[in-house]
Amino acid sequence: MEQSLDIWRKELSGPREILAPDTDFNYQTQKPELAEYGVLMPVFEIKYKTTNEAILELRRSFKNGRRS
Repeated sequence: MEQSLDIWRKELSGPREILAPDTDFNYQTQKPELAEYGVLMPVFEIKYKTTNEAILELRRSFKNGRRS
């Protein structure tokens, strides 16, 4: 059973396995990394805003004369 779990983990390594095949598949980069076959990017943290938060942010930016 342990052997099959190790194979399963290796098959789920993701982009690092394809872009940087000679590196440790368990390593997660903290900054953009130029690899042998492309660029590996860190996992992005996404903060979702409520509708009210988005509207308030837009109002503030227009009030301050900035649109972003």
